This record gives sequence, C-alpha cells and structure tokens, in this order.
Amino acid sequence: HDKDNQLKYAEQAMVLARELEYPTLLTRCLRRLAYAYISLREWEKVEQVATETHHRFEEVGNLFLANDSLRLVGGCQMRNGRPRESLATHTQCYAFFQQLQHMWEQAEAGGFLALAHMELGQYGQAIRLVQESVELARQANHPMVTILLSAYGIVYRSILALDAAQEAWLTIRRAAAKGDGFDPFPDQTSGELCAIH
Repeated sequence: HDKDNQLKYAEQAMVLARELEYPTLLTRCLRRLAYAYISLREWEKVEQVATETHHRFEEVGNLFLANDSLRLVGGCQMRNGRPRESLATHTQCYAFFQQLQHMWEQAEAGGFLALAHMELGQYGQAIRLVQESVELARQANHPMVTILLSAYGIVYRSILALDAAQEAWLTIRRAAAKGDGFDPFPDQTSGELCAIH
C-alpha cells in the first residue's frame, strides 16, 4: 500500500513539474518516479522513465545524475533479458564513476556489470567485479552494501559456490534484522536461500 502511495505521489509530482516546465524539478520528479516503479518491479516503466531522466540530466549538464540514471537503464536491460546491452551500458557508467573516484556509484555499477558478465558466461570477470564492488561499498561504508551482497550471492550461486552465496544472503538478512542494512527484495533473499538448500 505504501508503495502504491509512493507511486501516486511521484506521478502527481511529475505531472505538475511538466506543467511548470521547470527542467531541474522535472528531472528530479522523473528520478523519484523511476524509484517508485523499481519498488513495484515494473522494469519496463523504470527503463522508460530512467531513459528520459538520463537524457534530461544530460541536457542540463548534470553528468553525474545522467550516468546514475543510465545505470538504472542498464539494470532494466538486464532484467528485461538484454545482457549485452546491459554490459555496454554498465561499462560506460563504471568507467565514468571510476574516473570520478566515487566509490559507491562505481561499486553499484560494478555489481550490475558483474551480473551482465555472469549472464554472458564470463564468470571470471563476474567474480572479480562482484568481489571488487562489495569491497568498494564496504570501504565507502555505504548502508546499501546489501545490494552488492545480493549480486555477490547471485554470481556465486551461478558457479555453484553455495557456501559463499548462502553467507552473502544470510548477511543481508542479519543486517536487515539488526537495522544495519536494507533488504531491497526480501522475497528474493528468501528464494535464493531456498534455492541453495
């Protein structure tokens, strides 16, 4: 119910921002709308909104948020069954954030890049990137490190390193229970733990 309200308010804000024709407000409202769709797992809508957000941030010269929005597009490409496109998109984002030395954004792009490599059967690169991304997120002391741990769990389950995968998912569970972290999709965590047993 909260997620539906979040979506309703984000859609209302976006309509108002379009009427006001204020570019900065519109891009921020579009960004909020993309995250509302993420919470509902409506990936095609996320991709559509994130693509517009990316272009609008480019138009106003905010390359940081343009690349952050592009990272969302890449995640949708992966979820919508287009790993080669996702690989290209996340490679671009990863390079941009690496050049900025922004540890969290680089870590997040690297985690998605690892998943794209995994989907394409490039397991060595997937393992290297997911390990590096978790370490970067920990160095950045970012509370969303659990997002990277979920990528870690997925990659390690794909190579049948089940103990490492299980530990990643259990770490997410423990962090969420203690309030030290966030489990973005608890049902995914439960499903992954069941799949390992």
